[in-house]
Amino acid sequence: MFAKVKQFVVDKAFWFAFMRYDRDNNNALNKDELTSMINDGFQLLRIPKQLSWLEMGFIMNMLDADNNGQVTRD
Repeated sequence: MFAKVKQFVVDKAFWFAFMRYDRDNNNALNKDELTSMINDGFQLLRIPKQLSWLEMGFIMNMLDADNNGQVTRD
């Protein structure tokens, strides 16, 4: 039971974060939006790191399944 509640909370937190950074409200994050989301997450976790454009290029290649330059919530 606790695992289901935990997963629900994680899913909702991700949904809110995704919607916050989806500035153009197209239900997808482009490279700039995803970079902001990850770098802000690092800052919240007090990780002294900011992703470079090269690092974000690698991340986009991993997450962008259909190679359209955007990462969808799914």
